[in-house]
Amino acid sequence: MTALALLLAACTSPVYVDRGVAEEAPPLALNAVSFHLSEAWAARPPSCVAVLPLTGPEGEAAVDPARIEAVRRAIHAHLAPQGRRDVKPARVDFILDRLTAAQREDRAEIGRALKCEALISGQVTESGRQFLGVYSRVAVGAQLRMVRAGTGDVLWEGSHVATLHAGGLPVSPIGVAMGIFEAARNMDDEQVLRATDDLARRLVSTIPDSGIVALDDPAEPPAPVRAQPLSPEAPRKAGLEAFLDETAAQPPDERRARLIQALELGRFGDMARVPLLDALVATPGARPEDFLRYTDALAEAGDYAGALARAEQAVARDDSLASAHFAVGRMRIKLGEPARAESHIIRAVALEGGNGTFLNGLGYVNSLQGRGERALAAYDMAIRANPANGFAYYNSGVILLGQGDRKAAADAFYGAGLAYVRTGHYGQAGKALADLKDLSGPGLDLAREIDTIQGALAALEKKG
Repeated sequence: MTALALLLAACTSPVYVDRGVAEEAPPLALNAVSFHLSEAWAARPPSCVAVLPLTGPEGEAAVDPARIEAVRRAIHAHLAPQGRRDVKPARVDFILDRLTAAQREDRAEIGRALKCEALISGQVTESGRQFLGVYSRVAVGAQLRMVRAGTGDVLWEGSHVATLHAGGLPVSPIGVAMGIFEAARNMDDEQVLRATDDLARRLVSTIPDSGIVALDDPAEPPAPVRAQPLSPEAPRKAGLEAFLDETAAQPPDERRARLIQALELGRFGDMARVPLLDALVATPGARPEDFLRYTDALAEAGDYAGALARAEQAVARDDSLASAHFAVGRMRIKLGEPARAESHIIRAVALEGGNGTFLNGLGYVNSLQGRGERALAAYDMAIRANPANGFAYYNSGVILLGQGDRKAAADAFYGAGLAYVRTGHYGQAGKALADLKDLSGPGLDLAREIDTIQGALAALEKKG
C-alpha cells in the first residue's frame, strides 16, 4: 500500500515551489518544480539568453551525452518564443570552440563573444528508464542556473525531475498481464523525449516572458516545442574515404549526383557533411546551388562568417540567382551588418518578388534600420504572397505596437497566432496568444480572438 501511494503521488500534476517564498516543498509535493527568481532579475530582466552546454553526473549514474544535449535543446526550444533574443545552441558551440580554455571559464568573456547578456548552465541529473516487470519509470531531471554574464549575478535557478510511470501493483492474473504490457510500452524511446519536453516546458514556465520583440530570422521557422536528441553517430571513416576516392575518378556530373545523394541520405553520419561538401564544391563545374548547400550547413553549425563566404561564392557564379543573394543578406544580418545586407535582400526580391521569405527579409532589414513604414509595406507583401506567414504577421504587430496602434497590433498578433497554428508552430502560436492576453483590457476586448486561438491549441493538443 505504501508503494502504491508513492506511485499515485508521483503521477500527480507538478507542484511549483518558489524557493524564495518557501524554504522547502510541501510534504506531498513529490513532483515539485523548484525555482527562484532573484532581485537582480526584477531590477533588470535580461534581453538575451544563451543556453550553454550542460553537464551530467559521472560514474555509474552517467547520462548519455546525446540525452544531455536533448535537454539543452529542449530548454532552448521552449525559451525561443519568449520576448527576448536567444542564441541558438549551434552558434554557442561554434563560438565556444574558438575561445581558449581560460576564456571558456570566464562568463563575462563568453557573454561578450556571444553578444548575449545572460547564460544558462547546469547539470542533467538523470535521463533514463527503469523496468521492474509490472512497473516502469522514465525520468529526466535537471538543475539549472541563469547568471548575468558581465557580473555573475544569479538571475534564476530551477530544478525538476519529470517522470512517466506505467504499470502498478497487480491484484489478479489479468492485472499482472496488463501491468507488464503497460510497463513495457512505457520504455519506448518516445517516452524519454516526452519526459525531456515535460522537464523543459515546466522549468521554462517559471522564467517570466520579458515582453514583445521581433522574430529575428526571416528564413528559419520557430524552434519546435519538442527538440530531438542529436545523433551520436560518428562518420564511418574508412567507408567515407573509399567513397571519396571512388567518386573522384567519375565524370563530374555523376560524381556530383552521388555526393548530393550521400549528403541527403546522411550516408556517413553528420560529421561527414564537411568532407562531402568540400568534395562537392571542388567538383569541376560545381553549381551555385552546391555552394548554397554548404552555406546552409555552416549556418546550421553556427559558422555565419564561413556561411557568408560560401554564399558570396554562389553569387559570384550566378549573379541572377535570387536565393544566393538572399543567403548573403541573411548571413550579413546574422553578423550584425544590416546596412550591408540590404542591397542583397533587395536584389533577391527584385529577382523573385513573390517569395514570402525574401519579403520577410526585406521587412526585417528595414525594421533593423528604424524604417517602420517600409518594413510594414514589405511584410504586407509577404502576407499577400503567403497568408500563413506568421513571421510577417508577428513582426508587423511588434512595429505597430511600437507606433502606439494597439488595435492594429492586436489584429497582427491574432493573424500570427492563426498562421502559426496552421503551420504547426505551436510554441510561437502560444507566444502570440500570450501577447493578445497582455493587450486585452479596457477599450480593447480581445476575448473572441483569445478564445479562438486557445481553442485551436487545445484541440491540437488533444488530437496529438
